[in-house]
Amino acid sequence: MYIDKELESLNYEKVKQNIGGIFFVSIAMVIGITGNLHVLCVYSFRMKQSNPRIFILFLAALDFITCAVGMPFIIIDLTNPLTFYAVTACKVLRFVNYFICLSSAFILLIIAIDRYRKVCLPLRQQISQRKAVYCCFGAFGVCLVFTWPAPVLYGYSTVNTTNPNVTGIRCFTEDIYKDTDYQAYFNVILILVMFGMFVVLVVLYALIAKTILENDKNRNSFQTNKLMTKGTNVGNKNPVPEERMLKQLDTPKTAELITGSNRSTDDKRIDFNRRSVMQYKRVKTTTFIMFLITVLFLSVISRILFSKSLLISTKTSYKE
Repeated sequence: MYIDKELESLNYEKVKQNIGGIFFVSIAMVIGITGNLHVLCVYSFRMKQSNPRIFILFLAALDFITCAVGMPFIIIDLTNPLTFYAVTACKVLRFVNYFICLSSAFILLIIAIDRYRKVCLPLRQQISQRKAVYCCFGAFGVCLVFTWPAPVLYGYSTVNTTNPNVTGIRCFTEDIYKDTDYQAYFNVILILVMFGMFVVLVVLYALIAKTILENDKNRNSFQTNKLMTKGTNVGNKNPVPEERMLKQLDTPKTAELITGSNRSTDDKRIDFNRRSVMQYKRVKTTTFIMFLITVLFLSVISRILFSKSLLISTKTSYKE
């Protein structure tokens, strides 16, 4: 009885130290649930079918699960740093957090590849909507390979306290694995995978930015040359009027047909150029939006990892 009261007292003291982390995670959870529900509703019913729509829906669903399941677990863990007895919940929720973080990172990588092909390789075969869905589910399979050790390594973990007669229980590396290197191997592998994906993302978006800048430069140069050519033609003192050229034709009907054909060709060329410019602007705008989403989700992943670092910090022994 004395030990239980002492443990509760020590747990309460530790919870007071975690108030900042609890408040931070709570605010992020409320904002995340509200925002992701809004995104899921809008993109499910109001947006047209496209690869960006598919990717955003997958990311929003993953982040919603993180906010609705993972973050409450983090709050529970922060409020029970010495009295966490739900071993099964510990294993499941640790796995969910790792799996969702890694899955989100892989989908961000797929988005970068899709944008790279759209901008840098526009004439090559693009990723279809069906392939985009398959790629996302394939990313889940790859993440399972990397995150399956989480429910094995995490679970019942004893923690020393300031009272040598009282031992706390928390959700961290199980006692049987504390003296092994398995946890270190697991962390190193995840860090290498995340770092590798980060490098690939930086390279792909750097190539995309370079291509967009070159395209804009070429378009501006083309427009300048076109205006200069037009100005030269206007300044010509002996222009050949169109009527004069038509008079040299054999019949008026032939002249009308050729004139109509030329105008039709010009209209088609203008319409094609207008559509090309609009399509290029859409691709550029979508790419910029996807880049912002990538930055946002990387910050979300960092937020979750930061929350986990708070949990890790509480595993140390409590000594006077």
